[in-house]
Amino acid sequence: MKSRIATVLSVSLVILLATQTAEANRRAMFKRIGAFSGAGCEQGSVVVAGENTETISVLFGKYDAGRNSRSGALHTQCEFSLPISVPPGQRLSGLTAEWQGYVKGRGGLSRLYSAVGPRQRPWRVSRYNSAGGTNYLERDDMYPREINRDCSGGELNVRIRSDIIANGPDSYIAVDTLDLQNQVVFRLNWVPCQ
Repeated sequence: MKSRIATVLSVSLVILLATQTAEANRRAMFKRIGAFSGAGCEQGSVVVAGENTETISVLFGKYDAGRNSRSGALHTQCEFSLPISVPPGQRLSGLTAEWQGYVKGRGGLSRLYSAVGPRQRPWRVSRYNSAGGTNYLERDDMYPREINRDCSGGELNVRIRSDIIANGPDSYIAVDTLDLQNQVVFRLNWVPCQ
């Protein structure tokens, strides 16, 4: 009987240690993005790559503005929530968003990031003026220390609102890369709690 109890305790201890090791090896990661809203991200025009990883890319098919744009509008916007899963015992140390694009003439890109919590972030605004056209890369580094401060883990949502505007009749702007896939790349960093 004692050997049976010892065997059950040994198996239980191994399972407990394996579960704790697996939990300790889990990393903070992006989850599946739900609904998008806005003329720049209409249904069927957005592809998301990299779910359940530390880097996620959002590829837009129609996020441009200007008289010769796909939408024909001088002002276009997109809004969505970025879900992040943080295991217990970890804390987010940084979140980065990289907006790649192209502008010809005068244009602007505005971004607003907000998370569940008391602080409202200011808009980040970039203005461009390039008569011959140029590519741009905007990198926004965020340090969401007030989120997940107690290291309890959980599911978080960062809300992203963005818009682009073409300022002038011959101006054009897009959130875009060299392969002409409109793209925003998000990366997150995490640290174990001490």
